[in-house]
Amino acid sequence: MTTIEERAPLTLEQRVERMEALGVRLAAALGIDQPTIARNDVPAEYVLVDGSVSHMHEQARWVVKGDWIQALHGDTDWAEVLHDPVRSEGMTGLVTRRPGGGERIRWWAHTDLVRVAETPVRVVAGQERRWDR
Repeated sequence: MTTIEERAPLTLEQRVERMEALGVRLAAALGIDQPTIARNDVPAEYVLVDGSVSHMHEQARWVVKGDWIQALHGDTDWAEVLHDPVRSEGMTGLVTRRPGGGERIRWWAHTDLVRVAETPVRVVAGQERRWDR
């Protein structure tokens, strides 16, 4: 028996987690900004039809209490900033909720980019024009 045959088979959830982690690492290595799928309790107004979250890249220094954030590399979940950011000379501390329910503070350089969820721009049918006349 090989080591692969000795392992217990992975559940579907474990396979999905491994594939997502692999996708994050691959996107980071290639410098690709991958789609950010809504997880946790991301408010519906930020979620697009395809399940991804409408967002913009913002420097950590501009994040405020109530924003929903995600790191550019490594995070697969979105987190709400629970308190006013803590600022030092060159760092911004953002307090979010841990998956288990507690709170955690993560420190970012003021110029570090994070994803910040934003309400998508709605296109009204009359706004689209055809210029092929």
